[in-house]
Order: sequence, then C-alpha cells, then structure tokens
Amino acid sequence: RVVELLGQFRPGDIAVLVPAHADARAVADVLRMAGVPSTRTRTGSVLAGEAVRQWQLLLAALAAPGQAAVVRAAGMGWMLGVPVVDLAAADSPALARLQDLCAALAAVMSRRGVMAAFDQLMAQPGVLANVLSHADGQRRATDLGHIAELLAARTHSSVTEPLLVQRALH
Repeated sequence: RVVELLGQFRPGDIAVLVPAHADARAVADVLRMAGVPSTRTRTGSVLAGEAVRQWQLLLAALAAPGQAAVVRAAGMGWMLGVPVVDLAAADSPALARLQDLCAALAAVMSRRGVMAAFDQLMAQPGVLANVLSHADGQRRATDLGHIAELLAARTHSSVTEPLLVQRALH
C-alpha cells in the first residue's frame, strides 16, 4: 500500500518506525517483496556482524594477493561473490583477475588509505550489485561502509599496509 500511495521514491525518502525491533524484519520483508529497498537499524556493534568476516577475508587477500587459497576465500565470500567454479582451477582466469585486483587494492590502500581502497573496490563492475543482490543487500552494503569508516578512523585515515589494517580490525 505504501508503494501505491507514494509512487516511486529513493532510499532515504521515508522511515518506518515499529514498536519493537522484532517487528522490523517483517516490515523490511514486506517492503522488499513490494520492490522497495530497505535497511534496518539495530543495536550492537557492526563489528559483531557478518560484514566483519567479509572484511577479514578481503584484508587477508590484500595482504597476500599471491596466495591463491587466500584470494579464493575472499572471492567466494558474499562481498566479492565470485562463483566457486570460476575460481576452482589453478590456472583460472577469474582467479588471476582477482589476484590482480587484490594487488591493486593493496597498493591503493598503501598509498591512499582504507577509504580509497574501499571506494575503488565498490566501483569495480559487479561488486556493489552483487552485495545488493542479497535480500538484505542494503544492510550489507551499509555495514561494509561502516566498517571501512571504522578502519579508516582506527588507522587515523593514514596510508597503511593491509596487514596493519587487519590488525586494526581485531
């Protein structure tokens, strides 16, 4: 009914308040089924959620882009979302591209900091679309961004090596 009444709108145009946090999932599900992207706020730290694991995988791959197993693990996570079959072979072109991307992002992080590397990652074709393709994609994207901001703050927005950023995450 909200969609009928308001027509087309963009994320951030409206807020829906619910009496209890337990009701938020049901409201978000109904909005999503109506084609309305939504996020839920929650209590607790973003560092206790799933997105922190994706950051851990990514930072491990940036710290060691030459280690195929580490890069594969990051690639198969929901942040990058590379299909397992594309990464399986030792001579996989997708794996080589992902290793190149990890090396490039590590260089950006080392020269320009966490936020620059995160922005460059999100600008890669398909990365943001992959994150948003999940039912809770808006929440996942928001959490990834919040963690990037926290890491930038913890590293004092300075240029730093991925291994040091990994340590700042713990």
